Amino acid sequence: MRPLVVREAKQLGAGAEGVRFVLDISKYSLCGCILTWIDRDMQESSEELLAAISVLEVEDIDSLLRRFAANGNKN
Repeated sequence: MRPLVVREAKQLGAGAEGVRFVLDISKYSLCGCILTWIDRDMQESSEELLAAISVLEVEDIDSLLRRFAANGNKN
């Protein structure tokens, strides 16, 4: 995932801080999804969980980096 975020950050001018920010947010999102899945007694299949996580990540990387770069948080 890191190479994708680094490439996107360079294109958007978000810098190293933007990369770190997106990776942290992604890490927390992933942990939250898995903890919720466990809390719900893992009723969804692991394939359903992975599908939901993959959609979340792809959509969020670009928008998070764009907002980060737009707010002047550049390195």
